[in-house]
Amino acid sequence: MTIGARRLTVLASQPSFAMPPRITLDDVAAAAGVATSTVSRALRSHSRIPRETRERIRKIADSMGYRPDPLLTALAVRHRLKAAFSGVTTIAYVTNSRDFVRRRKMAGRTASPGMTAESNYQEICLAGAKARAEELGYQLEPFGIEEIEMPEQRLSDILYARGICGVCVAPMATFDDRLALDWSHFSCAAIGYSLKSPVLHRSAAHHFQGILLALEELKRLGHRRIGVTLAAATDKRVGELWHAGFLLCKQHARSPRLSLLIQENAPSSRQAALDWYCREKPDAILGNATTKNWLEAAGVKIPQEVDFTFLHWRPGDRPLGGIDQQTERVAAAAIDLVVDQIQRNERGIPDSPKTVLVNGIWRAGGGVPAV
Repeated sequence: MTIGARRLTVLASQPSFAMPPRITLDDVAAAAGVATSTVSRALRSHSRIPRETRERIRKIADSMGYRPDPLLTALAVRHRLKAAFSGVTTIAYVTNSRDFVRRRKMAGRTASPGMTAESNYQEICLAGAKARAEELGYQLEPFGIEEIEMPEQRLSDILYARGICGVCVAPMATFDDRLALDWSHFSCAAIGYSLKSPVLHRSAAHHFQGILLALEELKRLGHRRIGVTLAAATDKRVGELWHAGFLLCKQHARSPRLSLLIQENAPSSRQAALDWYCREKPDAILGNATTKNWLEAAGVKIPQEVDFTFLHWRPGDRPLGGIDQQTERVAAAAIDLVVDQIQRNERGIPDSPKTVLVNGIWRAGGGVPAV
């Protein structure tokens, strides 16, 4: 007997590991005494099936070892979306930002240098969400609560009447906003941390990772006295994760020397920033445009005297560098969360909200490396 034949004989003698027959929806329906369509709807948490019936069918399916076929599931989702009425293909993009709403009245307006930082950020979020929705076969329609001047319950009724079952909540006007829609009708997710209630699935920039990356890059460039400036309100909007990242680096790093300035929204903030700069004498600053403008107005030459980088870098900040928060990708991730729920027929406030974090990217600037 040749080696090849012996190997085949050994393989043939091994016990069979054939998979048992797949349990089907028909099998579960027979065991539950209901129609196959009822089982299908129950396992997709369809609201037309009573909760008690859904739970009973799910227990029967679990006990039988039923598992959905992922390929058939994907095909069924595609078929349902094609057959559904047009309203289902719309995702509502809900915002309470007055600045954003005012600009949206100018149809077709896109981000421009003349915008405020807040409206620019909102427009970038909208662009990212809209592009991702269209990639997935949906259309995105903005709804400004301040613009329509109606109670939130009325907005819920309008969305429901139009068959809109997906809601993406834009970054809110303040860092602790509430939004009282009738969430039981909607697959929903929020962008960022500013929506405090209810707690939905959300996507956000990975701010903690971003500040760690920025400080590491500045250290790699040879800087030994790095200053970080944080606007108190902005840090609260990001869950104080920038502050947390700074404190971690401060605790573990012997070099470089790190100093922090928290900027409150007060008339004395400008002078406090200048005093901090003169006292700490940083050779690099990781901060925001407000700090940069104050320093330049006081005669500080950037980047000749101090290298300046942005915690929230935008293309318009060139030639200076910083952390690109990938805002469009963050918004796109929120759309993914909404669409995933639509396809699984999940509605309402989630029992276990999840957060998708998008890593920041270091954008090198034209600053002067420390000598």
